[in-house]
Parts: sequence; C-alpha cells; structure tokens
Amino acid sequence: MAVQRTLAELNNCLPRDITGSLSPQVYPGFTYLLKQAEEALYPGRYVPTGPTSRCGLFVQPLASPLLVERSEPTIYVTQLVAGLTNALVVLSSTAEDGEIEVRISVGDSCLALERAQMVLDATWETLNTGHWKEVALYQRQVYTAAGLIKIMALLQVHQNDVSQSKRSYLSVLKESLETADMSLLLGAPLAVLDGKSMIKAAQILSSALSTLSSNRTNDNRAADLQVSVIKTAQILSSALSTLSSDRTSDNCAAQILSSALSTLSSDRTSDNCAADLQTVESDSPSVKPLSGAVTLETTATGSGSEHARITAEARELSSSSRREPRGSAPQVPGVKGEAVPSAEKPSLERFRADYFSKRLPVKLTECIVFFSGCMDHWPALSRWQDLNYIKMAAGPRTVPIELGDHYVSPDWSQKLMTVSEFVDKHVLKEGGGLEVGYLAQHQLFDQVPELKADIREPDYCCISDDLDDDGEIEETDINAWFGPKGTLSPLHTDPKHNLLAQVVGEKRLLLYSPVDSPHLYPHDGSLLNNTAQVDPEEPDYQTYPDFEKAMAWECNLRPGEMLYIPPKWWHHVRSLSTSFSVSFWWT
Repeated sequence: MAVQRTLAELNNCLPRDITGSLSPQVYPGFTYLLKQAEEALYPGRYVPTGPTSRCGLFVQPLASPLLVERSEPTIYVTQLVAGLTNALVVLSSTAEDGEIEVRISVGDSCLALERAQMVLDATWETLNTGHWKEVALYQRQVYTAAGLIKIMALLQVHQNDVSQSKRSYLSVLKESLETADMSLLLGAPLAVLDGKSMIKAAQILSSALSTLSSNRTNDNRAADLQVSVIKTAQILSSALSTLSSDRTSDNCAAQILSSALSTLSSDRTSDNCAADLQTVESDSPSVKPLSGAVTLETTATGSGSEHARITAEARELSSSSRREPRGSAPQVPGVKGEAVPSAEKPSLERFRADYFSKRLPVKLTECIVFFSGCMDHWPALSRWQDLNYIKMAAGPRTVPIELGDHYVSPDWSQKLMTVSEFVDKHVLKEGGGLEVGYLAQHQLFDQVPELKADIREPDYCCISDDLDDDGEIEETDINAWFGPKGTLSPLHTDPKHNLLAQVVGEKRLLLYSPVDSPHLYPHDGSLLNNTAQVDPEEPDYQTYPDFEKAMAWECNLRPGEMLYIPPKWWHHVRSLSTSFSVSFWWT
C-alpha cells in the first residue's frame, strides 16, 4: 500500500530518537510529552518519570520544574497536567519504596498523535507572541520535534485503521505536509541528520502526494475516455440499427457516422484541453504622465562632495556601458532617474573593481541563460514561465503570503496558504479578488529543492571585502519574490550585498545612494528605520521638501538580467507584470 511505502521511506530517513537532541532541563514539560509520544510510536523503551508518589505521578515531573522556571508561562502547567492526567499508561512493577515506572501501551499511535498535537498547540502560542528574534532556539526545536512525531503518528493511525478510517489517504498526506511546512517555517533544525530531518520528511510527503494526485488524474482521464467510448458505441449501434431496419440512404448513414466520430473527437479534445498547461501573459502596464518635474541637485554642504563623486563615477560607467533606449520600457508615475549602468557578463575582477569595491549598482546581462551546456544554465528561465510547472513542483507546500499594498500600508497582513491557492487566487485571480498577494522574501528554495535545482548561485556572490579573511563564511541567503503585476516593495535598504535575478516578467527599480538618506526621511524607531517615509511614485514635496535633492537611479529588470544592489543603497521595486525574482544576499 502507498501509506506503507511512505512510512517505510520516513522510517529509513528519520531517527528513532527524535527527542534525543532535546534537553529535558531546558523545556521539561514538553520534552516529557514528546518522549511519551515517541515511546508510543516506537514501543519498547521506558519513559522515566523520576521518584514520585502515586498521587503525584503526573504532576511532579512536569509542574514543579515549570513553576520554578519563571520564563515559562504557568498557564502551560494546567494544560500539560490535564493532558497527562488523562494519559493512557500502563503501571509496571512497583518498587518497595513506592516508586513506579510508566510505560506507554504498545503501538499507541493515537496517543502519540495526541501528545504531539498538544505540544504543537502550546508552543504555537509562544512562537507567535512577541518579537520573532526573542523566541528561544530550543522552543523552535521542540516545535520541529513535535511536528516530526505528529507526521509519523498521522500515517500510522491511518495505516492501522484504514478500513474504518473516515479520512482519505490524500487528506492525511496533505495534513502531514502542512505540518512539515509549518515546522520549516516556525521550527528550527534538530541535531539529528545534520538538521535536515524535516526537509527530508517534507520531500518524501510531497513526492507521495504528487504521485497520488497524478494517479488520480490518470484514473479520471481513463474514466472519461471510457465514457466517450461507450457513448460512441451507443451512437454507432443506433446507426447500424437504423441502417438495418430502415435501409437509410448512404448519405444519411454517412451523416450518422460523422456525428459519432465528431462526438468522440470532441470528447478527446476536451481531455487534451484539460491537460494543456496554462501560461500567463504579461500585461503591459498603462503609461501614466509624469505628475511633476523633479529637480535633482546636491547641496554644497554635508555629503555634497561624496554625492558628486558617486554620481560622476556612475555616469562615467553608464556612458561606457550598453544603455537601453529611453521609452523602451513601460513607464510608472513619479520620479524618473538616471539609467543604472549596465555590464555584459563582466569578469569577477572587473565586477569587484568597478562596482563591488566602489559600492555602485550595476545591471548585469548575459549572466544567466536558459540553454543547456552552459556554465550559467538556469532552467528556471524557461520552466517557470509555465505556472503549472510551479504548481506541480510546489503546489501543496504551505507558504506565507503578504496581503495588501505593501508592508508599511495599514491594510497589510499575512496569511498562510498553499502555493496552488496563491497562484489561483492572486496570480491568475480566478476568484476575481482585488487584494494584492505577494510571496515575498521567502526561503522557498530550502523548502522546495526541486525549484532550487532550476537556478544557480552566481559566482559574484563569492566576492568578499576581506580577501584574506579566514573566518567562517556565511551561506548566501536565497529568497523568492513571486507575485502578480502591481506588487510593491517600498523604498528601503538592506544590510547585505544583493544580486536580484529576474526570472519571469519585468520589474522597475528606483535606487538612491546611502548619502541621500537624510533626503528620504527614514521612519523613526528601530523597527522601520530602514524604510523611507517618502513615496517616489507619489512624492509629497510639501511634507518632504528635501526629497528633491535626492539623486535617483532607474532600472527596468527583465528575464535573464541581474541587478547588483550594494549594502545600504535604497531601492523601490514595482512589478510591471506577473513576476518571479530570486535574490542572493551575502556579506
């Protein structure tokens, strides 16, 4: 059976001691519950409770440490003790001093599921309270361990009671994969399997779900074809009967047979149409007139000399590089800037000398291509044009979607949904909704390795400011930016070097040098101090008069092109069509 194969694959790649990497001294209550759950999954190991009396069997091991550790909300004590009081346990031999041992009943996957869900529900509150940076690592690891146990328990429950189960294997797989994705989003890697246990589990579940869905689709198509054959046979039988009884003319017989063939052809055409892959055409945005002239000048004081140097160097590089003709790209309202310099596949040495070291932006062309046999082969350039390919590779995966104009907007929010739901509701807009949805700054490629195989990390990401640095090199952060026409990132800065690669559609970017920061009116406070208050598409010069002094650089990014954005450079990004971009951040 399919569920047995999936369980076997999970058992082969997951350890039998998931909780072994969790410290009971750090999170005693939840660790105890998870050890109970794991014992239920893999019977034969005893769960120690420590010395305790019969009446304090469930209370002492849990409540006491939690009450002493003030950092843990005491509300958990009530939840955990209540859960353990109702536990299904078997009391084994009692020692002379009254101490006892607790052992879970053999193969109790229902109990394992109950315990794991209890931990997931309780830790969910912790993970979603306060600032994310303040969440302790061990709390996230407990969430991951509970997720792994829940996945195994879900499949075991379905396998053990499949004859009476009211749930389909498809729904069990979907819940299991959602659990894996939530653990990848909120949890943290465990020490087991080099921290990749949940990634491996998600891959196995995703593959099983894809296979099951594919088999069901083929079964449906076979059933449709069978109906078409039966329908055609009925028409042919009627035709033959008419010919035999009424001796209809040859022309009439030909018409009847032609009708039968048309019916069969129509049914087969419908099947083919249903199987065709959909593509999304990029809409050309409407051209809006410039709302007003913008004066670009520098002040004689403060950063004026630095401003002039950056402007002069960028203009010199821009004049010697290939320039795109003005008016060749769709226009957006507001500020217009000088064209960002462009370089065709520069060497690493030239990139470092002319742009990286000088902290100057540049558009890189011919650096990523789609044809095979090339070192810069990016299959994504051709494959991701087809939304059905993305849905096949990542459709059932749960991801966070930003809803609203942008993250500073009052109507902004986030919602978890599958990639397929996001594509249908917000990219294809099949529901007709007007709310903009954006899969923004998400590490989708760690979650879905199949998509990561379609891209390559650019060699430019290996360049560092410290040539002789023997310290540990941080991995490049690779994020996905996927959404419909009109998605927007307000004017902001990032602390790392950034290569933004355009795979699908087109984006327009406005950039400003760090020396212009005072003219861009950053938000006060630590939370949004990397985001400007001014909107370059609708500049309010009365409220922000110094914005006129800022020097803007403009770039339209198309498939196969990359934009290097140095650290601390301000950038405003708008998608001009359905767009998929990949950003590479490194130090």
